[in-house]
Amino acid sequence: MPINTNHLDIDFIYNGTKMLSESVAINLSRRLNYNIVICRLSNLYGKFLRSDLNDSTYLKLMLRYKMEGRTLLVNQNIDSTKPFVYIDDAIQGIILAAIKSTKSDVYNISSGESYSIKNWLDFLGLSYERNESNVMSIFCNVAIDKAKTELGFDPCYFLQELSFDQIFTE
Repeated sequence: MPINTNHLDIDFIYNGTKMLSESVAINLSRRLNYNIVICRLSNLYGKFLRSDLNDSTYLKLMLRYKMEGRTLLVNQNIDSTKPFVYIDDAIQGIILAAIKSTKSDVYNISSGESYSIKNWLDFLGLSYERNESNVMSIFCNVAIDKAKTELGFDPCYFLQELSFDQIFTE
């Protein structure tokens, strides 16, 4: 089931602090009669430079291994999925939110599709070995219907249609 902008899962501190910050901002905007628009960007990627590959995300780690011609030891469940958004789509979503939003609100900005580690490994043509552990699969997606309907957001970039040159620049 996709996570929508009203999702209140506070099982993880990270999610809880993000939602607390969003709640404070939205409630403050109501008290001050000032509109605040929050764009939730899902796993932003695209047009990385070699100097960006600092392993701060799993995708950057995979890209670095690809560039170095190394085999990646995967300790995560390769079937777990996450939503992603390409940089150009993220910029489009932010601009649309700034221009078209008429009230304080929260918008999910994503491709609307989720990709697994296996999807990325295949896309990159990355050699890998699996550490056969019992890591549970996690499936996550976010609903972008509100951004599509209210803002006219229409993501254009999807993993299956990209070329390697679109996500990595020397």
